[in-house]
Amino acid sequence: MKKMIILSPEEKQLSDGKKFEFLKFAKEHGLKPAGETHYPPMLPIEMPEAFVEILRGRFDDCVYVMDDSYLIFANAYNDGKLVDLLEKNNITIVHRELESEIKRIFDVMDDDTIQHLKRAITGAVNELRNEQESQFKKVAVFYQDENDSEINGFINGIYHDKDVMICALCIPEYDDCLKDAIKEILENNNVTEAIIYNKELATPEFLECLDELDLDYQYREPDIKISIGGMSLN
Repeated sequence: MKKMIILSPEEKQLSDGKKFEFLKFAKEHGLKPAGETHYPPMLPIEMPEAFVEILRGRFDDCVYVMDDSYLIFANAYNDGKLVDLLEKNNITIVHRELESEIKRIFDVMDDDTIQHLKRAITGAVNELRNEQESQFKKVAVFYQDENDSEINGFINGIYHDKDVMICALCIPEYDDCLKDAIKEILENNNVTEAIIYNKELATPEFLECLDELDLDYQYREPDIKISIGGMSLN
């Protein structure tokens, strides 16, 4: 008799009513209940390999049973990668209500339906990421020499403040032809502040570019104290 493991994205143990539905499914399909496996909802979406690795180490000859849509959306988001990994590792996941393996669910879907699912989950993931990132202060660090032995230490020092995200840009010499690219990078990353690591980089043209983006900027020099959120950076 194959073992049945309940697969759930919920952090807490399932309610008695929910468990009853799974136990009923196991009885109807000749499966032996063998426990529950819980996973973070974003794991199969962002890291399908890690998700499959969790399942791979549980039991031999078992069936995972779910009753939600997380894995269906995750597979659409990753263009079928999740189902491919499950097949490669001989892992079977069945949807309780649909009474079908996740692979078969996708086999009967047309491309338009799959793309609709992908757009839906992509929008939800982007919204969640934006919500998470909105809690961080976005700071750009402009520097000239990628071989500068001190720049990594400087940036790592900023990272000690958990509420700061860094966008580091190496610009050996500013030219107006770089303006559009710099603006696009900073706007896409919602950067609101900037640190000019090398004062030599601060030509009138470069400062004008920053002014057009309405950025607050500071210089990083040994005799100038720079702080973000009360933390000294030099």
